[in-house]
Amino acid sequence: MRVAIVERDEKVLEELKKGLKRVDPNYELAGIAGNGQSAYEMITVMQPNLVIMDIGLPRMNGLNLLRKLRTEGREFRVIIITKDEDFQQAKQAIDLGVDGYLVQPFRPMELKKALSRIHEKIRNEYWMQASFTVENVLLSCRYGEIISNQKLNEMTIRKYGFTVDDPGYLFTVSMADEYEEQKENIRGFLEEICRRECGFSASVICSDRWKQVYLIIYRVREARNWKEYFQKNVVTGLCRNFPGTIICVWIETKQLTKLTDAMIQAGSLMEWNLLQSRGVLICQQTVEKFEAVPVRYPVELEQRMREMIFDENKKGIARQFQLVCEEMKREKYFPKEIKYSIIRFCMAAGLNYRNYGGEIDETKILSLMQQITYAISWKQIEKAIQGLERMISYEHKFEQYSTLIQKAMEIIKKEYDSGITLEEAASQLYVSEEYLSSQFKKETGYNFTETVRKYRIEKIKELLRTTKYKMNQIAGLVGYSDPKYMSKVFKEEEGILPTEYRRNSNGIS
Repeated sequence: MRVAIVERDEKVLEELKKGLKRVDPNYELAGIAGNGQSAYEMITVMQPNLVIMDIGLPRMNGLNLLRKLRTEGREFRVIIITKDEDFQQAKQAIDLGVDGYLVQPFRPMELKKALSRIHEKIRNEYWMQASFTVENVLLSCRYGEIISNQKLNEMTIRKYGFTVDDPGYLFTVSMADEYEEQKENIRGFLEEICRRECGFSASVICSDRWKQVYLIIYRVREARNWKEYFQKNVVTGLCRNFPGTIICVWIETKQLTKLTDAMIQAGSLMEWNLLQSRGVLICQQTVEKFEAVPVRYPVELEQRMREMIFDENKKGIARQFQLVCEEMKREKYFPKEIKYSIIRFCMAAGLNYRNYGGEIDETKILSLMQQITYAISWKQIEKAIQGLERMISYEHKFEQYSTLIQKAMEIIKKEYDSGITLEEAASQLYVSEEYLSSQFKKETGYNFTETVRKYRIEKIKELLRTTKYKMNQIAGLVGYSDPKYMSKVFKEEEGILPTEYRRNSNGIS
């Protein structure tokens, strides 16, 4: 750091020079002056980083010297020295941006503390400047971590030409399930738009959590219908250049500090894509003008689905799912009512299949219904329905066994999580325990208890592969009251703990 000393007292001057060397030998003494006029000339020429200055200087006192230098735009750190604690002088010094204040006679430790405070301030300002980018300012707005104030606005207006109180626009692009494959391409496309367009400034941000790409528009320099511009040029270009799902939402925000609210609003508008053709820019004004009709739930399709399930007509089942989607697309229903009706239809199909005697995995069907709840495209809804279709299976696993053992197996499938016993199963089948036990071992090679245990293990493995449930939750679902005991049984059967099995299965499928 280059240091200049402005001090007329030779004794104080020597103390300052010695003090600087003791604190940090790397300080470079840029110049020395004993009066205000020569100090002004020396500081103007040498341009030091720090000036240690006596207030009571001849030929222009310290405060007047500092005022003149500040008026000329000279920037440097200042420690002033005074012989008394004059409040009025201190106030003037603060207004002139003084960084330290020493009262004579001062001790070396006081000089060291003043210099340390300056170093800390320089370090903090360096990191602030390093992180003070447009992207970081807008990210802070996005996460609601920034509060508008005069100093911040002065910094952003001076460096970037806008303040966080300015209005802006949020253009959001969702590719739904194709986000990972397309996000970098979409980002590049939007960044090229920003480079070509001089009517506004913008920053592109990808959100892996929400699977969306945001274009935050600020410093709008031209009064134009930007929504119309984006519809004609940007949305059309996206749909032309990128296959698959492209959903675009336009939000106007009165202040950039409200970006968090704008992003929440954009997320809620995404589901309106279910009512739009590809290439339409969705906005709040369009949604508010939408005139919906009351939803008509397809009761007749639900009845027909029941008949298809009991007839084991796989093609008929697939057709009913297709028809219910077509029915929901035909009229102007609210998106949430569309999804609710489809969920109701799917749950009814699952219930009818279970009443027929089929096995339904409750965890998996709830997961599929949740996918429909948060769906923003028909492709996502249809994917969830296909998952349910695969669950409705008529491949009988136990046809090689006798009728008695087939029924016993069905009992295990339905009641494994309640701790079904041989005695209870024999009672339901109207046979003795001894007879059921001997037939079970003869046909399957395992006794009844072993089979229940193995079936539980298979269910545990399925839950470990397909859910993020904790061990105590999984234990409860498969009928174990103690997750530690469940882990012990699992290791005896599989040779590894459930946690190891989940890790080896490459996470959630």
